[in-house]
Amino acid sequence: MGSLADRVRAAREQWVSVEGHEFLIRRPTRLQLSKLAGVVTSDAVIGCVVGWKTPENKLVPGGGGEVPPFDPEAFREWVEDDIDILVGLTKNLKDLIERYSRDKEAAEKN
Repeated sequence: MGSLADRVRAAREQWVSVEGHEFLIRRPTRLQLSKLAGVVTSDAVIGCVVGWKTPENKLVPGGGGEVPPFDPEAFREWVEDDIDILVGLTKNLKDLIERYSRDKEAAEKN
């Protein structure tokens, strides 16, 4: 089941589909968002991806059909070379942040 910290982090996570790939993104905490000062940078987006369901052959030519364990360094190398995926991830992350903000605001009104 994981530690309490793992479960707290998991509560901020969501699977998204971008360009036929599945990624697990984790919404930044409110403190992390405040440090971004409203600007979601490509580095911030890349840092929020914490998982994938992408077969190796979609990542490297000649790779196998198995999904390798998520590797943040390999992900960065790969996604920095595919701007369409980075743009899609940025949109999904912004949507997740906006939805969280709306839900938080609505809960505080009640």
